[in-house]
Amino acid sequence: TGLAAPSPCMEWGQAECSEAGGGEVNALRLASRCQPLHAPIVSALLICYHLEDNGQGNITMTEFLLVRHAENDWVSTGRLAGWTPGVHLNSHGRLQAQALGERLAAMPLAAIYSSPLERAIETAEAIAALHPGLVVQSLDGVGEVRFGQWEGKSLGKLRRKPLWNVVQSYPSRAAFPEGETFRQAQARAVDAVEQLAVRYPRQRVAVVSHSDVIKLILAHFLGLHLDLFQRIEIAPASLSLIHLAADRPTIRCINDTSHLPPHLPQPPRGGIGRRARYLVRSRR
Repeated sequence: TGLAAPSPCMEWGQAECSEAGGGEVNALRLASRCQPLHAPIVSALLICYHLEDNGQGNITMTEFLLVRHAENDWVSTGRLAGWTPGVHLNSHGRLQAQALGERLAAMPLAAIYSSPLERAIETAEAIAALHPGLVVQSLDGVGEVRFGQWEGKSLGKLRRKPLWNVVQSYPSRAAFPEGETFRQAQARAVDAVEQLAVRYPRQRVAVVSHSDVIKLILAHFLGLHLDLFQRIEIAPASLSLIHLAADRPTIRCINDTSHLPPHLPQPPRGGIGRRARYLVRSRR
């Protein structure tokens, strides 16, 4: 998970990285060796790719840094934020965002885009603070899933609705009342990324978004069916890296949190399903 102590999986990744001289390790192969058979989740993996490499001139395709916003207090309320206004980073989240900005400080960026929601904008601003000349540009296409009538509601109460089981087991059929479907959210988020790829060929772009949206984007470029997207885990202030070439996409990194301060408490895992399961366990 996002802020847990290094796992055997991460230690294995570091050893492989050393032996390979820093070469790339395929994310799915690493996942299959690190994850328990009963929990096929692409989790917080240390992929052997040097994010600190500042060779902008070596980029042969559009490179996207997908960043989940840092932590906020809304998570602890047990309610679904969605597009609720006024959800800001808390003290831990600000530290996470600062660490994230420092991690990316040496990386040339062509642009920084963000979901228009405050928690994402504040995270993006921490990145922009160490990139003089860049400003955060708001992008609705990578905004949170529109949960409609579910926004602001208790996750405990939402779990008792028939739609909840559809969300968890058959998300490609889930339609949120007065909101959107996961299919629609995935389509507009992927369209936004593809439009940026056309706008910034052979450049690196940071995109700050939300857990479910990043998982939907990754699922698309992995060729993973929408009904399986919740097997991907995206922690607060994590980094995921996608290369978009003309012939195929390459996922270079998923849910990297190695830059985060180890002393901070572990936040709930990301996404509507994981947050609810965390809430139930924490109250037992």
